[in-house]
Amino acid sequence: MTHATERCDVAIVGGGLVGTPLACALAELGLSVALVEAALPPPLAPESPLDIRVSAIAPASEAWLRALGVWQRMPETRLCAYRRMHVWDRGGAIDFDAATVPAERLGTIVENRLIQQAALEALGEHPRIRCYVPLRAKALGWSGERARLTLADGTVLEAALVVGADGADSGIRALAGIPSFGHDYDQWAIMTQVRTERPHDHTAWQRFLPDGPLAFLPLADGRCAIVWSCTTAIARAYMDLPDEAFLRALTDGSEGLLGTVLACGPRVSFPLRLVHAVRYVGERVVLVGDAAHLVHPLAGQGVNLGYQDAMALVTAIRQGRAQGRDAGESWVLGRYQRLRRAHNLLTAGSMDGFKYLFGNVNPVLSGLRNLGLAGVDRLGLVKRAIMRQAMGLNPDVPEVGKEG
Repeated sequence: MTHATERCDVAIVGGGLVGTPLACALAELGLSVALVEAALPPPLAPESPLDIRVSAIAPASEAWLRALGVWQRMPETRLCAYRRMHVWDRGGAIDFDAATVPAERLGTIVENRLIQQAALEALGEHPRIRCYVPLRAKALGWSGERARLTLADGTVLEAALVVGADGADSGIRALAGIPSFGHDYDQWAIMTQVRTERPHDHTAWQRFLPDGPLAFLPLADGRCAIVWSCTTAIARAYMDLPDEAFLRALTDGSEGLLGTVLACGPRVSFPLRLVHAVRYVGERVVLVGDAAHLVHPLAGQGVNLGYQDAMALVTAIRQGRAQGRDAGESWVLGRYQRLRRAHNLLTAGSMDGFKYLFGNVNPVLSGLRNLGLAGVDRLGLVKRAIMRQAMGLNPDVPEVGKEG
C-alpha cells in the first residue's frame, strides 16, 4: 500500500500550549505548516467550570499571543490578572507590585486548555496550516535538504524543518538522537482549586515550606488555584486525606494569610523533575518548550520559557529568510540555540538553587535566605529587575514583531 507524501516548510509535532501558537506565528511568516498532535482535550464550553491546570502567563507572552490573535479569543471572564505577589517563609518576606515596574499587572492566571483551544481556533483560519490529529510521529529520516517524518497512519511529511514541541518525554527528541540530562526532585505537585475566607485581592501568594513551595494563585471566579510541591511521601499522604483534613493543612501551610481555607475541588498530582536537552537542534530538527527544558514550577516560568523559545525561533527563521535561507538550515538553528539555550540553562539552575536554598533547614542557610529576602525587599532596583525578568521584559526576549 502506498502512503501519501506531503511537503511543507515546517512540521510541528505537539499541538499544546507552545506548538499551536507557534504554528500560527510561522504561518504568518508565509510558511506552510503541518501540525501533528496525538490527542486533543475536549473543548471548554463557556459555562464549564474552571479547569484545574492553569499557568501564570507573563505580559511578554500575552503580547505575543495577542499579536497572533489568540489572546482575544479567550473570554475575559475566565482570565485573572494579578498585580502583586507576596513571597514568604519562616523568617522573611518580599512583596512585588506591578506599579513599581511600572505595569498594569505582573501576569495573568489562565487555564491551559483555554489557551490551547484559542490557539486551535486561530490556526483554523490559516490556510497554510494542515492538522494531523489524532496522529503520532513514529519515524524520522532525511533525504537531501528535507526531513522525512513518518506518521502512525503511514503519511510521510517532507519538511525543511521538524519542530519537537511534544513535551518533556519528547518523541522527536528521541527520534533525532538528542540526549537529555536531569534528575527527579523527589517531589510531586498537588493542584486543586479552593475557596478562602478572605479575597485573594488579585495577588499571587507563595510560601516556602521545608518540603516545598505552596502557592495560592488568584482565579477569575474568586477562588485560588493551589500548586503545592511536596516530597513524594508527603504528597501521597495529602492526596489521601479527606477534604476537611486537607483544608486544615492548607490553612496551616499558608499561616491563615487568606483566612481559613473553606472548600476545595478535586485534587490532581504529578511528579516534578528537571529535564534539559544536551542541545536544542539536530539535522533539520529543533526543540522548543518542555521538549527542550522542563524546570521546577516554583517560579511559574515553564510555559513562558516555551513562548520565549517560540518567539526566538520565529525571529531566527525570519532573519534567515531575509538572507535566502530555509527554515531548517544550520545557520537558522544555530542562531536559535544561541538565543535560548544559555538563558534556559541559567533559569533551570536558578530554580534548582532556589529549591535547595528554601527547602534547607540548615540554620546557616536559613539565615542567609532570610537576609536575602529582606535585602531584596529593600532594594528597589533589584526587585524591579527580578520583576522585569519574570514578566519577560528583558533584552534576551525577542520583541513581538521585531525583525532583529
